[in-house]
Amino acid sequence: MVSRARVHVLVGAVLLAPTLLAAQGRPVELGFDGGLSISFNGSTTTSFTVPFQSFRAGFFTSDNVSLEPALSLNYWKTADRDAIATIGLEFAALVHFSPDRSRSQPYFRPLAGLSFVTAGGESASQFRVGGGFGVRLPVANQLAVRLEGGFQHSFENDDFAGVSALTASVGLSFLTR
Repeated sequence: MVSRARVHVLVGAVLLAPTLLAAQGRPVELGFDGGLSISFNGSTTTSFTVPFQSFRAGFFTSDNVSLEPALSLNYWKTADRDAIATIGLEFAALVHFSPDRSRSQPYFRPLAGLSFVTAGGESASQFRVGGGFGVRLPVANQLAVRLEGGFQHSFENDDFAGVSALTASVGLSFLTR
């Protein structure tokens, strides 16, 4: 079970961090990603979410490194069953292999995240880590497409079994400079 206070503190930290980082005068990358996830935990589960599954904001700390919090919201409702809602918070650090944003930019993205799930009046959370390799492809001035493949592992706890997933995403990025 997760307390509402912990959720509020975590959401507040994710929302406050971008404001502090943006004050440094570097570009900010805002983006939406759609994706495919294939999870393995005894049985295989496939999830395909378009046009987007998450919103992200990347804050450059140098020409080659950006810090990127992301937020996802999901809601499922089936007749005669309780609704299931999830909130995903993620924090990643992108290490760009090239500082030139006018050309293709391969990157590595290690991440840590927390998923909050509510269903039938109960709530729980699960911690995950992972990473991905991708490329940001410029389309126009301050507009790019991101392609990424990765792996994530969500850890077992009292409420959930551990699960590993292969991921692929396609995203659209808007750069402020």
